[in-house]
Amino acid sequence: MRNAAMPAICQIAAVALLTGSILALASCGNKTAPPAGSAAAAGERVSDAAGFSFVMPADWRTEPAKNASVPGRLCQMLVPQGFPKETLASITIFAQTPGQEFAARYLLDMSVSSLQLPGFEVRAKEIRPVAGMTAMWLEDMGPGNGGAVTTDGTVPTAQIWAGIPRGKEILCLLLTTPEANLAADKATFEALVKDLQVSGEQTEAQKASV
Repeated sequence: MRNAAMPAICQIAAVALLTGSILALASCGNKTAPPAGSAAAAGERVSDAAGFSFVMPADWRTEPAKNASVPGRLCQMLVPQGFPKETLASITIFAQTPGQEFAARYLLDMSVSSLQLPGFEVRAKEIRPVAGMTAMWLEDMGPGNGGAVTTDGTVPTAQIWAGIPRGKEILCLLLTTPEANLAADKATFEALVKDLQVSGEQTEAQKASV
């Protein structure tokens, strides 16, 4: 099973958001989403019962949930058409329900703090609007296998995280890719995030996070 999330976006467990402890996976079971492993047409908008929708990137497809481990409830996993022989890159979208409200700034600061490890580098960090909501954005690089970061990995592996708090839930988007593929896969991820639509409401404090 691939571990798609090694560094943390935060450690809230009872405090755990985008972090290292792996929680049980559950399909979001949305009837409007394509069956796991099928190929939605490029440019087709895919809706999910977790309250979001995205436009399927060209040359990518959905992948069964069994092929990923994430710290939350996995809703969608997208992989390039060459997966897994040519690349282990993936985009995972998952939800976390920590049971209390957190602002994007707190998530970002906790995540950056968790990445103070040998061999890891934070390349970008900011609070930015995503789907009309205030979100954290974090780009990091570390050792791994191209599909996951691991402290003993030998392949430089990039991750880009977007975390959107909405009330007591956080919607998380994660790109994991070998550094060699980063330019192209980052462009795909940024285009997906740009067209992302998310339902739900943020608290006033979450909206105002800077």
